[in-house]
Amino acid sequence: MLQVVLASATILSAYHAFRHHRKQLLLKTYNTILKKHRASKPHHVKSLSQENPEYIPRQNVKHVNWDQTDNTYAPVIWTHSSVIQNSKSRSTGHKWADSPRNFNMKTKMTLLEDVAYPCSVVIDICPETGAPLNPYGRTGMGGRGLLGKWGPNHAGDPVVTRYHPKTKKLQIIVITRKDNAKKALPGGMVDPDEMVWVTIEREFAEEAGNITDEEKKEQFNKLKRELFENGTVLYRGYVDDPRNTDNAWMETTAMHFHCNEYVAEHLPLEAGDDARAVEWMDITKKNLETLYSPTHRHFIELAMKNMESYQSQH
Repeated sequence: MLQVVLASATILSAYHAFRHHRKQLLLKTYNTILKKHRASKPHHVKSLSQENPEYIPRQNVKHVNWDQTDNTYAPVIWTHSSVIQNSKSRSTGHKWADSPRNFNMKTKMTLLEDVAYPCSVVIDICPETGAPLNPYGRTGMGGRGLLGKWGPNHAGDPVVTRYHPKTKKLQIIVITRKDNAKKALPGGMVDPDEMVWVTIEREFAEEAGNITDEEKKEQFNKLKRELFENGTVLYRGYVDDPRNTDNAWMETTAMHFHCNEYVAEHLPLEAGDDARAVEWMDITKKNLETLYSPTHRHFIELAMKNMESYQSQH
């Protein structure tokens, strides 16, 4: 009996050692890639801005990187009332937001270079509050702002292209946002327990297919299903967004879908949800510069490269 107990203890010890080693390897890999990303370009431009009109003023940030000591840093702590009102811990509301003090990261994942890492392993925690820290640095604001989740808030962005049936110019579907009247890709937040590819198709339908005519609606759904049968993942990871805070930030998955000739000519579009308008926009340098987000411009550039790669292989 003693031998069985000792053998079990040895197996358990080896299992814990293996898990510890795996966690350390994941953390090392994540930090190596993250350091490379931080050095490649500034990731906090929108995240330091006052572009979101609903946000209160942020504190000025002298040193973005958490590795740089800044004893003067005292960010404003702010979470929008709509986030609090829709908390999971409340008996009312839609329950899409985390509870005010529930920083549990055990079931959450963060995206970096197409890999999903467990937040509980790789995300640093604020020693004073216990809240997760934005991996790309300080933003001048603590709390969650308009974001519902502590840590990463996941979204999906469809990048839908076509060649214009007559001019043959390469075009992209964009919406005009209701909140700031700027052009952007259709997209939105991932619902609880929802696969991101489902989010991408759902958001496209909500923002670009708000069609009331039954015949056109049926046509849209049929062509949308055909269009979304095949897609290419362009990007998965952090997004520099004016909603980001020290403790909550945006991450997205962007997928490219290209219309065949029939879908390109016959797909009906009608704005809905958070869009005041939807259109096919020519992909030109001038038009790309008018987009709401530089991240969206990057996704479109990746889609163009994806098309070049596909055409070279066929």
